[in-house]
Amino acid sequence: MKYHEGNIVLLKNGKTVYIVSVDEVAQKYLVTDAESTDTNVKAQYIKGSSIQLLVT
Repeated sequence: MKYHEGNIVLLKNGKTVYIVSVDEVAQKYLVTDAESTDTNVKAQYIKGSSIQLLVT
């Protein structure tokens, strides 16, 4: 997969997310909102096609 755990990426919808885990079998990334200050932020799975670019 193109991105790895710990990467911060920009999604096509404008959100910046942190990749928590990579599911290579399902070809999905488990991500959390990188801009949230909430300690109970929810994680969600996204497809690689939703990612616009890697934030460096």
